[in-house]
Amino acid sequence: MKKESIILNVYPIIKNSLLLVSFDELKFPENTDFGSIKVLDNNGRELLFDLIDKEDYAQKLNYSNNISQNNIAIIANRSNIKYIRIFYSISKNPSKYAIPKKKIEMKNNSYLAISTKKISILFEKNGYSIEKIKINKNEYGPLQLVTSGGNLFLQKYMQDTNFSIISDSNIIKIIKISGTMKIFGNKCAKEGYLPIAITYYFWSSNGKNMIAKAEIEMEYDKAKDMDGNKVEFLNSLVWFRLDNIHKELSTNSFYSNKTDGGNITTLKHPYYACFKDKNAFFAMCPYLALPNDGIHMEKGKNFFGASWHSMSEPKRPYWQQIDKKEYTGKPQGYYPAHSLRAYWKIGMYFDTEKKNIDDIASIFSYQPKTRNIVHLSSEPVSNAYITRWKSNKKMAFNAITDDAKINDYLYRAKGKMPRWVQMAIATRTLGIGYHRFCYIGNRIFYLKEYPLLSTLLSTLFCFLGIGKPLRKRFQNKDLSYLLHTNTHPRIYRLDADAITSEIQSSERIWIGKWRNEIPLSHVFSYAAPYGIATEKGTMEKVAFSASKYIQWIREWPIPNAPLDFFLPAKLFWGVCIGEMFDKKNCTKVRQEFIRRYRSGCDYMIISGHVPEYDKECPKFVTGMFNFFQKYSDVWFASADDIIKYYKARETLAISRVKKQGSRFSIELENNLPNYFYTDITLMQHIRKKINKMQFTTDNKNYADVQYKPIGKNLIMYGIPSNAKRVVIS
Repeated sequence: MKKESIILNVYPIIKNSLLLVSFDELKFPENTDFGSIKVLDNNGRELLFDLIDKEDYAQKLNYSNNISQNNIAIIANRSNIKYIRIFYSISKNPSKYAIPKKKIEMKNNSYLAISTKKISILFEKNGYSIEKIKINKNEYGPLQLVTSGGNLFLQKYMQDTNFSIISDSNIIKIIKISGTMKIFGNKCAKEGYLPIAITYYFWSSNGKNMIAKAEIEMEYDKAKDMDGNKVEFLNSLVWFRLDNIHKELSTNSFYSNKTDGGNITTLKHPYYACFKDKNAFFAMCPYLALPNDGIHMEKGKNFFGASWHSMSEPKRPYWQQIDKKEYTGKPQGYYPAHSLRAYWKIGMYFDTEKKNIDDIASIFSYQPKTRNIVHLSSEPVSNAYITRWKSNKKMAFNAITDDAKINDYLYRAKGKMPRWVQMAIATRTLGIGYHRFCYIGNRIFYLKEYPLLSTLLSTLFCFLGIGKPLRKRFQNKDLSYLLHTNTHPRIYRLDADAITSEIQSSERIWIGKWRNEIPLSHVFSYAAPYGIATEKGTMEKVAFSASKYIQWIREWPIPNAPLDFFLPAKLFWGVCIGEMFDKKNCTKVRQEFIRRYRSGCDYMIISGHVPEYDKECPKFVTGMFNFFQKYSDVWFASADDIIKYYKARETLAISRVKKQGSRFSIELENNLPNYFYTDITLMQHIRKKINKMQFTTDNKNYADVQYKPIGKNLIMYGIPSNAKRVVIS
């Protein structure tokens, strides 16, 4: 019997948080003895875990990877965990899997109930709303979705209801509810039916309290009117709320607005609202609402909960007073008529005594994820794993400025700004090649007071051969470019067909005129909502792709995005924008970088205009980038490099190590098109002295691999992602 173990570096590791890890990602062998598995923290203490039927889990939750049958569910129920170690044996005669002691129960006979020793959640069996919450014999509820177009429609009356149990393990319960909610009344522009799906996760770290999260999806693209015809827009009000509650709430309030029936509170991060009475504590922590520019809790006369207010026009919501400042540029709930879907994620905490609410909210605010994997085998050479980012960096970072100013070029050429900071360039042609600036002789042609005329004349001079395009002068200086959309419209004002047309025309120009055969990073625009507020309004860079091979990964789905262009991805991205890299916004961006870096964000993107100065790049701009670069565990890279690495990491299949005489070999399989090839970083545990490492891309010719030790018997090395084989002698 062979002994093996796997070390997972998980971050951020929040007490009581839930981590689901795929066995396929960990490359367990086929003859793993699942009965031998133990999961320990870095202090050698056992952690809760259980096995879930992964195939069923994948089918119900649309899990994106090709996976087999098992999933390990780990509750990291202690703080100060640096890593998790999974021990197991390889055996032809597997032992019986020891089912862990129950921390949470599910009863599904005459009624559905999920419970611990002191908490129980009871579902009614029509719309499967939570009918009753019992906390130490105190009763609350119901807790359910409510829609309104003037008249209320409750989840318990949901139509065409489907209910499924995804996991009924001893430490986690996962259920999914889907159906149709009615939108009707004199306050909605159109009446109809809105399909809604809710996925609940319930778990407990001590068998007494209960932690839950609800993922809610509103399928506006499938909405129907009262006659069953597809309807373009339902401007509904939707709540996820606890009814019959009259308690005083504590909230992490940003600002509040009183209404006739109660008040609306815009929450600060981490987001929470909670109440405590003699024997009960309940917290609701909405931590994601898309599309959105704020997270809100509404307290009515007899309810409180997360609120979503959908409006077809960008006007002020009913609770916002005229004299109140709009902090984010767009009112909460603006959701264009051609929008597709809305997403919520809401965490909940049930207990008999009050806990530190910031700690509870952090369970949901910072979702844990795996940074790297080290496989320790009884063999001299273990399996290899692709690191999360190049050179095993913790986080990837991309910065972009506009080409609106000559300084964007000059600062880079003179080394005042890092060359990895990219420039965004418009693709528009105006009938001829588009050039904002040009050289006439050795002088730059630029009419500072008349930028549009300056651009037209510069373009004309280049067309006639009088001038030389500025960007051609700098092409040999390793400056990196991205592109704006063709006409640079306000994307959120376009319908889906217009977005498609804009992106496709932009890419035709980028490929045809710019000779960029496969534009990986595709089309960028600064004119989209949901960014960080600046003095000039809310601005954010968004990436669009017309390619069938690429789905750009971002934090915010765009509300009016065509389905085949924009799909959510698994990564946790950080987006931070300053419209102008002036002194004030550079300070904000620094602060945002620190916050996201500490919270374990995978990727951060910033964009903005560089202030125009005649000679020197402002010190606060150079200081900001110097500040970033002090973090040696951050990968500062172009958008293309990051996309390529991500795609390779998600697609590349690496076999288990095979011993062949005195050598060890690893086979690699990569089905990505050639233009995705990049350098990947592998990490591997080797307990023998290495004489030579080589790789081949054609199984004939071999090249040496450069490697470096990064720990005891642990090496790291890079190979091209189109490698077929690695051989270790």
